[in-house]
Amino acid sequence: MRESAVEELLAQHLKEKKIEFEREKRIIPQRKFQWDFVINKLAIEVQGGIWKGGRGGHTSGTGYQRDCEKMQLLVMEGYTPVFFTSDDVRKGRAIKWITKYLEKV
Repeated sequence: MRESAVEELLAQHLKEKKIEFEREKRIIPQRKFQWDFVINKLAIEVQGGIWKGGRGGHTSGTGYQRDCEKMQLLVMEGYTPVFFTSDDVRKGRAIKWITKYLEKV
């Protein structure tokens, strides 16, 4: 399943649970960082291609550094960042976690 297909699957799961969300949201205006999904103050990133590596991806040194900065800036804005793998989405772990989290806040 392609990464965009996995994101579509998560969107479908959220809609089935009637959870409102925004997609590809830029939270910090002066930065180009986008989050795949934002629900209230919860920012969700689906980490596809975690086994691939390569230049600039999430598993490269540069990509990992960029992800750390993205997360740190987000926390400074009062958001909670959470990362899921494609497998988390496909196996339903992501939607279970999101649902449980939203029940507690």
